Amino acid sequence: MNLLRNETLRRWTRQPFFYFLAALALALPLAACTAIPSLDVAGRYAPMADALAAGEWRYAFHPRVSPLLPVLGGVFSFLSGWSGFAGVKLAASLLFALAVFPLFALFKRVFSEQVACWGVLFFLFCSHVLRYAGEGLRDAGKTLPLAIAAWALIGLRSAPRQWRYYLWLGAAFALGTAIRPELMAVIGLILVAAFLCDCAGNRLPYRSVAAGGFGLLLLTPMFWSNYTATGYPVPDIRFIPLIRKFAANNPPAVSVPVRPKVVLPPPSELLPPPVKLPDAVLKARQTGNRWYEAAGYLEGLFEGSYPYFLIPVLLGIGWRIRRREWNAGESVILAILIGHALLLTLQNVIADGYLGFSKRYLIPAAPLAFGWCGWSAIMLWGVLKRRFPACCNFRTACAVTALLMTALYADAFGPVIREYTSRKQSAKRLAIEKATAVIRADYRGERRTEREFTPYSYRSNRRPLVLAFDDIKPAVYLSGGSDTADPSRADYIITGRGGSAPGGSWTPLARIPGRKDEAVVWRRNQERGF
Repeated sequence: MNLLRNETLRRWTRQPFFYFLAALALALPLAACTAIPSLDVAGRYAPMADALAAGEWRYAFHPRVSPLLPVLGGVFSFLSGWSGFAGVKLAASLLFALAVFPLFALFKRVFSEQVACWGVLFFLFCSHVLRYAGEGLRDAGKTLPLAIAAWALIGLRSAPRQWRYYLWLGAAFALGTAIRPELMAVIGLILVAAFLCDCAGNRLPYRSVAAGGFGLLLLTPMFWSNYTATGYPVPDIRFIPLIRKFAANNPPAVSVPVRPKVVLPPPSELLPPPVKLPDAVLKARQTGNRWYEAAGYLEGLFEGSYPYFLIPVLLGIGWRIRRREWNAGESVILAILIGHALLLTLQNVIADGYLGFSKRYLIPAAPLAFGWCGWSAIMLWGVLKRRFPACCNFRTACAVTALLMTALYADAFGPVIREYTSRKQSAKRLAIEKATAVIRADYRGERRTEREFTPYSYRSNRRPLVLAFDDIKPAVYLSGGSDTADPSRADYIITGRGGSAPGGSWTPLARIPGRKDEAVVWRRNQERGF
C-alpha cells in the first residue's frame, strides 16, 4: 500500500524527526489549553519545578517523587520564566515526542519501514498518552524507556557483542527509574535477559554487567538524594517497607550530613500511610465476594490495554501467526507487554495488598503493540483495495485516516472540552477559578515559609497554606499557595456543602456556587500576613 504519492512528502514521512515534530505539534496545543492541573501535578510536580527554578533545592526533590519530570519542568520554568505547571507540561510533551525515535526504530527492525511509519502515526494519536503529556503527568514519559529497552534487547539477539545496545539498555534502565520507579523492575528484568544473551554469545558477560553499572551510575544523584532524606539509597521511599521486611528492624545509621533543616525521620514514619482502596476492592471486602475485586482488575487490564486499538492489535497478532510470519522480535515485544502487566500486578499486591492498578500505569506501554496495529491497517487496506478497487483510492484513504485521527485527537481534548460543556465539570472549573481569584486578591503576606519534611507526602514551601477538599484543591496551587491538612496552620480553608470552618476565628471571604452545593473560602482572623 502506497498512499503517499508526493515524493517529497514520502521522504519526510520516512524520517522519525518528522514524527517528532508532529508529536510536539499535537501535544503543545493540548498543553496550552489545559488550565486546571490534576491533583498530582498541583500537589507535587509543579511546585517542585517551581522550587527548582527558584533555586530552593530542599523543596525541589522528595523521595516519594521520581525526579526527572520535576527537574525538566524546573529547567523549562527557569529558562522561560513561566510557572512550574507550564514547565512540567512542556517536559511531559517533550518526553512523549522523544518516544517516536525508539518506536520507529523498533517497528522498522521487527516489521518494515512502512509499518514503522503507520505504527508511529497511531502512537501520535494515542489519545490517552497524548492527554497525559498535555496535563504534565509523568506517565507520558513511560513509553520512551520501554521502547528503548525493547529495541536494544531485540538488537542484542542479532549482534550480542555491540556495545551500543548494552549502553542503551543501561540508559533505559536509568531513564525509566527516574520517570516511574516501577519501571526499575520491568527494565531490570530486560537487563537480566540481556545478561543471558551476553552469556550465550560471549565467555564473560562483562558487557551486560557494564550496562547495569552504567544505569546505576546515572541514578547515583537520585539514590544519594533519597539516602540523605531517609537513610536508605532507594529509588522511591515505597521500597523501604520491603527492605525492612528482609533487613534489621531499625534503619541504618547515617554518617553523611542530611539536607539542611531536614531531620531524618524515625522508623515509625517510614511506614507507608493507609492505602486508598478502589471501589471494586472495597465492595469485595465488604461482601466477602472476591469476584468483585477480580472483575475490577480485569476491567483495569482491559482499559489499560487501550481498547481503541486492541482489536487491530489482536487481529495483527493472529493474522501474522496464521501466515507464519511471526518472528522473534514480536515474541520479545509481547513478552515485555505481558511482563509489564504482571509486574505491575505483583507490585500492587505486595505494596498495597489488593489485586488491581490504575489504567494510567498500563496504557503508556500499549504503544509497543502499535506495530501490529499498523501492519493490520496495511493488510486490511490491501484486501479492501483488491475487492473494491473503485472505492479504495488515495482520496478515500486520506479521508478515512483524517477522520480517525480527528476523532482520536478530539478524545485527547475530552477533559478540556468537558470543562466547558459538562455542567458538573464546568461548575468545578468555575469554582476553582473563583477560589483562585479570591485568595490571590486577598493574601498579602510572605510567599515562602518553612515546612517540615514528611517522608510519604511532599510539602511545598509556597504560601499561603490552604486546606481544601479534593475537587477544588487545584486552586491551592493556582493561587500561589500550598496544601496543608492541618487547620491550625492554614491561612485559608475552603469548605464544601455549606460547612463551617473548624475552630478558631474565621471570616468567610466568598461563597462559590456549585451545581448542587456551594464552596466557602474562609480566612483566618490573625496577623499571619494579612
